[in-house]
Amino acid sequence: DYTDDACMSMFTPLQRRRALLTIHLFRRGLLEASACQTWGPAPLEDDLQVYPNPSRDLVYIIPPESWQAPFSYTLYDPLGTKIWEGVFQGVIFSLNMNPLATGPYYLRIEIGDSVFTKTIIRLP
Repeated sequence: DYTDDACMSMFTPLQRRRALLTIHLFRRGLLEASACQTWGPAPLEDDLQVYPNPSRDLVYIIPPESWQAPFSYTLYDPLGTKIWEGVFQGVIFSLNMNPLATGPYYLRIEIGDSVFTKTIIRLP
């Protein structure tokens, strides 16, 4: 499972998500090591990761590295009713979807003047 490029060194999107989630949850010290450097262009808003999605319980939200905390989030049900809201100031956060009914939910994230919305599916 790899991206067929000339150097054969690129991750597929799923591999990238798994690696970031693992690093943020279990190997946080790697991010602060002096040998780590960021290469390439700044992440786009599409790089906001919601994993795993769909989910039965915990959903992890991983914003792009270019986003500067804090940012606010609001979770809405399919009828537009506000379920949760808060301010996040870290690198990764999670939402416990377990107490919610099965179906789609909409996560709205505001950072500065920008607003992003992601759909999260709660499984039975």
